[in-house]
Amino acid sequence: MNNPKCSDEDAKGIKVQFARDFKVISSFVTNLWKLFKGPKYMKKAWNVDIIQYKKQCSIMTFKLVNWILVISSLCIASLEGACNLKKFREKGIVPNIVPDLPTSVIKVQYTEKALDCGTELPQNVTKFQPGISFTGKNEKLHTLVMFDPDAPTPEDPRLANYRHWVVEDIPGNNFYDGYTVSSYLAPDPPVTSDAHRYIFLIYEQPTNKKLHETFDDEKRTKFKLNTFVQKRKLIGPVAGNFMYVHHL
Repeated sequence: MNNPKCSDEDAKGIKVQFARDFKVISSFVTNLWKLFKGPKYMKKAWNVDIIQYKKQCSIMTFKLVNWILVISSLCIASLEGACNLKKFREKGIVPNIVPDLPTSVIKVQYTEKALDCGTELPQNVTKFQPGISFTGKNEKLHTLVMFDPDAPTPEDPRLANYRHWVVEDIPGNNFYDGYTVSSYLAPDPPVTSDAHRYIFLIYEQPTNKKLHETFDDEKRTKFKLNTFVQKRKLIGPVAGNFMYVHHL
């Protein structure tokens, strides 16, 4: 495998997101040092109790682990994911689920595994948010949608589509400057089910007015993709990719 390498675009995304978390990560490290000096000193200096501090430690630990995974996902061979877009038709996605073929490829990478339209992965590989890269118009905003059309099983998709991830207001190609509307939820096909398809699509937003929507992440089933697209007058899909995921 090639040595890890990031494009300028990926590096910019990492820099922006890291800047947002820098203060809280710094605070975590500082207060961790205070904890080693003793709970009484920490409580007096930080003005919180031990239970609150432990909760903060858990949050910051998650952030640090997430950073390690994001950077490794983005920097491995500059997101090598490829895709034969004709597979969208071969696997029954177009026109059954999505009316039109994507016009370009979303590069999607889980740790060291890049997707190539139809790649099959075990569930544990998809536990954390993947690296994303695509080519879009610099002057436009974009929307990413990830969903499962096979819930609860491919033979009985009565809960489809199951929404796994939505990011809106992505400026140009700068995915990590987008606004997360529905947080990433890892694939979780039932143990008795065949592998599920998980589809990634990028749409172009019709204007430069940011949507800044919010979804209820407790209600992810029966996501109506075409209604979502038509209501927002989205254009595309301008990019796409998909994978199969099976239970371990």
